[in-house]
Amino acid sequence: MFWRNVYAVTKSLPRAQLVTGNIKASSVLARSIHSVSRSKNFVYSPEVIEAINKQLPIVALESTIISHGMPYPQNLETAKAVENIVRENKCVPATIAILDGKVHIGLDEEHLQKLASLGTSPKKTSRRDIATVVSEKSNGSTTVSGTMVLAHNAGIKVFVTGGIGGVHRGAENTMDISADLTELGRTPVAVVCAGCKSILDIEKTLEFLETQGVTVTTFGEGAEFPAFFTPKSGFKSPSNSKSIEACASLIKASIDIDMDSGIVIANPINQKDAADTEQIQAAIDQAVRESVEQNIQGKEATPFLLQRVNALTGGNSLKANIALVKNNATIGSKIAYELNQLLKTSNVTDTKTTKSPYVEVKPMVIGGCALDVTSTMTEELTTMGTSIRGKSRNSLGGVGCNIAQAIYRLGLNPTIISAVGSDSSGDVVRSKMNEIGLNTTGIATLPGYSTAVYNAVHDKNGDLIIAVADMEILDNIPSALVKDQINEKKPKFVCFDGNISPDVMTTIAEECQKFNIPALFEPTSVPKSLKLLINPRTLECRSVKYITPNNYELQAMSSKLANTRRTDLNVSLIDAFSKEFTFKKMESTSLIKDSLTLLPWIDHLLIKLGGDGVLLARRIQSEYANTSITAEQHFEYDGGLYGFKHFHGIPNVPVVNVTGAGDSFVGAFTSGLLVHGHNQLEKTLNLGQLVATLTLQSHQAVSEKVTPELLKL
Repeated sequence: MFWRNVYAVTKSLPRAQLVTGNIKASSVLARSIHSVSRSKNFVYSPEVIEAINKQLPIVALESTIISHGMPYPQNLETAKAVENIVRENKCVPATIAILDGKVHIGLDEEHLQKLASLGTSPKKTSRRDIATVVSEKSNGSTTVSGTMVLAHNAGIKVFVTGGIGGVHRGAENTMDISADLTELGRTPVAVVCAGCKSILDIEKTLEFLETQGVTVTTFGEGAEFPAFFTPKSGFKSPSNSKSIEACASLIKASIDIDMDSGIVIANPINQKDAADTEQIQAAIDQAVRESVEQNIQGKEATPFLLQRVNALTGGNSLKANIALVKNNATIGSKIAYELNQLLKTSNVTDTKTTKSPYVEVKPMVIGGCALDVTSTMTEELTTMGTSIRGKSRNSLGGVGCNIAQAIYRLGLNPTIISAVGSDSSGDVVRSKMNEIGLNTTGIATLPGYSTAVYNAVHDKNGDLIIAVADMEILDNIPSALVKDQINEKKPKFVCFDGNISPDVMTTIAEECQKFNIPALFEPTSVPKSLKLLINPRTLECRSVKYITPNNYELQAMSSKLANTRRTDLNVSLIDAFSKEFTFKKMESTSLIKDSLTLLPWIDHLLIKLGGDGVLLARRIQSEYANTSITAEQHFEYDGGLYGFKHFHGIPNVPVVNVTGAGDSFVGAFTSGLLVHGHNQLEKTLNLGQLVATLTLQSHQAVSEKVTPELLKL
């Protein structure tokens, strides 16, 4: 039910189309995850979208068999039956076709009915024809070649069909060779079929596949290559895969070594369903003679031959065709399911959490996942408007992702809720998350949006000069996703950052209030800090117990609320308190004023002061403030009691990179709260500063030196 809600929300987003895509990255698991094709011409069925986001196995199905392979209504009945077989074997069917110029990955019942009823009018569409059909906004039924291209773009690794095309008889004169064979040589998709159609020259087809470097194997007990309507052709496959597991292992091996060619898994038709060999051969011979006499060539040849063979066999060939397609769907789905399991289990990098005593602690982080592009100058900047020498690197970033990564590295098991877009950057983000070991099941793919990118330029000392943040997608994370995940997982603690929309923030506050879950807000920037205050309901819920602003974000939030609070503070108390600080008196006075403006709604403010450390400001009467803090200064203000303490920064830290230090602090603070409890606030704050310091000395957004051992200090 939840993903139907997400679909409804997604459908209303500006520029949205329904989508998926492919990950081609170094991580084995990442390659099994579906992301979104960036083309606005792609449309994805709700069932496929759900499979993409839940990382379920998907099986591609062609559509030429519907429009050109069988008459109506057998084509519709067979298409539905095949899709149901795929579902029965724990996979999701994705019938691929082009309707009104839109590439459909998965057809709902309405679209399936439309395609089946159009007869042979949709253009038979191979790779060559895809752009033409799309540009003309017409209809196209995809061949094996066309389906492979689009399935690969959608990240689908297994494709089920009846039979592949091949070398036509007499090709030495006509050069009539199916585009399926060259596609198999350059597109890494496994095609489960009943061999090539027996109207073709099977011997030359196998030779051509060898030339193209295509892996060919026969599924079952023997290596006999099937002849479509019958299980034997008289020719052998180069290899034999006796089991589902062997087929899945073969595909995975091809993925692991980055093969750019396809695999033919030849699945012989069951003997009980096979057509009579002599009858079929006689019909084929006659049909071929007639095609030569009538000069039928090219893409018209195969439909003509199949129709004549069916007529000459009294419909027996059609019955066999339907049976073999269903058999292929059963075997192909089982292979796809096993492959999906292999890909999920083969990249287990979670060595920290499996050894950590805190692995069962599962906080939730809601916020930004991004690709960080960091450029650091290696020489002094003397003039603007020109290039300068330096070094650039890409890394996993985004505030929410960094917080989750810090929590994960400390040995806890966070759920992260975020979104990536329809581009290669999203593929990289998912890949890097999986390489670390972060669970990506809460990462939605939003159509029509680009993955968030944070592009930062640092001086030679590692200090930030300027950054460009493209975070539009994060404002469109669906509230339905967040609500459902909190209701389903009921985490002990929720962190969220300022990249998400005010509506989502309110949803978080309301759901956390419902289940009595404390939440932490990381403002992220001055403009984004104000999102928390847009809907008064967000603070009225009283579930946001912690905020981690810097002094600029604190000032902005305080100013926004200034008309609701008095600021006539007891100056003598402020003067006494300010002597404890290493920074200027006026700054400390301003921090205290701004803190008191927010504290009636928030239990704790952790004000990040860079190299000067952290100022803790808290509301003493809070249920989460039931512990004493050494050397804490207390203030009575407007009938409330508030505490303040300055935690000095760690001195003489060599700074390599400032990106991620604040996020590391938040992740460590969250981990400390969950492991040590709210009554160990000082210990938790010191942990946060230590982890932030380690990140300052690292090129990573979260230092790799962060381990579960730090929680024991």
